[in-house]
Amino acid sequence: MNRVYVYDTTLRDGAQTEGVSFSVADKLDVVTRLDQLGVDYIEGGWPGSNAKDLEFFYRLKSLPLRHSRVVAFTSTRRKGQKIEQDEPMKMVLGTDLAHCAVVGKTWDFHVEKALQTDLLENLAMIRDTVRFLKDRDIEVLFDAEHFFDGYSNNSVYALEALYTAKNAGADWLILCDTNGGALPSAIARAVADVRANGLGPVGIHAHNDGGLAIANTLFAVDAGATQVQVTVNGLGERCGNADMCSVVPNLVHKMKHVCTMGEQGLRDLKSISEHLYTLTGIKPQAHQPYVGRSAFAHKAGIHVSAVMRDPKLYEHLAPDAVGNERRVLVSELSGASNIAFYLESRGVQATPAQIQEILGQVKLAEQKGYVLEHAPETLEWIVSRALFDNKGRAALHASAECHSVEHGMECHWQWLDKEEGRHETPGVGVGRTETEALFSAAGFAAQGVVLINAITTEIIHSDQSARCRVRVEFEALGRYGCFMGVGYDSLSASVDALTQMAELFHFRQADKTAETAV
Repeated sequence: MNRVYVYDTTLRDGAQTEGVSFSVADKLDVVTRLDQLGVDYIEGGWPGSNAKDLEFFYRLKSLPLRHSRVVAFTSTRRKGQKIEQDEPMKMVLGTDLAHCAVVGKTWDFHVEKALQTDLLENLAMIRDTVRFLKDRDIEVLFDAEHFFDGYSNNSVYALEALYTAKNAGADWLILCDTNGGALPSAIARAVADVRANGLGPVGIHAHNDGGLAIANTLFAVDAGATQVQVTVNGLGERCGNADMCSVVPNLVHKMKHVCTMGEQGLRDLKSISEHLYTLTGIKPQAHQPYVGRSAFAHKAGIHVSAVMRDPKLYEHLAPDAVGNERRVLVSELSGASNIAFYLESRGVQATPAQIQEILGQVKLAEQKGYVLEHAPETLEWIVSRALFDNKGRAALHASAECHSVEHGMECHWQWLDKEEGRHETPGVGVGRTETEALFSAAGFAAQGVVLINAITTEIIHSDQSARCRVRVEFEALGRYGCFMGVGYDSLSASVDALTQMAELFHFRQADKTAETAV
């Protein structure tokens, strides 16, 4: 069991993600959250590369931090230039930070083709830059760019670059799989050789171009690395970097290493993951390990039955260890255990016969074309219809007509209460689509319901007559919900969804009146 340091580069390498741009306020917010998480190092950005980073480092000086060390990022001096004249280095010193990451070439091919200089000059660039910073009592993390490609092509030179940085005073040697194409076995061999040559301490910086950033990071630690460089949600250039939300739980819970983030920091992983998705505007990845919405979701009936006996039967880790939660899905693959879990989680008591009735209705609904995983309110409507007796049912029916008008649709809607045999006063509404116009005509807005979105799709395969599916997203009293209707066209599918909405609201009101849980 070793102490492993966590180095987050979300604000530098993560900011290089296509479509991502952090404001200064965003960066300060992320620093605060990472510090609260207990991250050891936070790479803040490249001083002087842009105006935002200049302002960020200036405002950072007044930001109180409890745990994290913020790191400035820079490169080795330019070829043929004295380090004292290097403008980026002057920018680094202007941050007043005590920690700096210096990226330097370790692949001979890159030295000659990208830098267009000779191998000895590159070593001098590394030595001069590291020594300049160490003379000013700054902690230096030497980022050995393209190290694994360099090691594969010319191991003698790649190691010589590391020796040069170490002899100049570098505190850390960070081995980078910059192109992201190395395999775990190659990573492990190279890291082990570096350690066998007396070099260290060693860190790992893995990119995900081969889909192996997480595996490569863990293999590097197994081989002797004691620092992992990661980003939240695996943000990063091209295919991204190693995902903190997977790397750290694996280090702590699987490999039994020690990280300063601790148990509370791990429990906050899902929260910071969601926050970064919000900041970046990237859609959350439901199947993301550990923190994704589906990471602890169970769908098959046999799985749910086992999980209800003992979660360890189908869960490798308790969901709350990373701030997540167990979810049981209800679909055509469900068994009675899925329905029982659904009801119990909502405090609803039901007889075995009622559970079987609900299960039958669920399977019938999905056969017709409903996808209940995407429509929780439709599922609640099915459950409510099964649990309410005939007197409690809303027994509503709707008729609707729509026709085109300028800039949209106009719809006429009329409710029929089948129990009392009466028609309510027809409603008229307009909207850009049939669903919007129907929503307006049905009078939901007067009840405080806001239509958020309506998505119409064609049902490709169905054993029933339904050929169209409409998903209606809404908000009522601050609560988000979604119904799904099916029908032979978008009009009938929309009527189906909105009729469900009216009936469910009726059930909920009856539930409050009767003080029963539904």
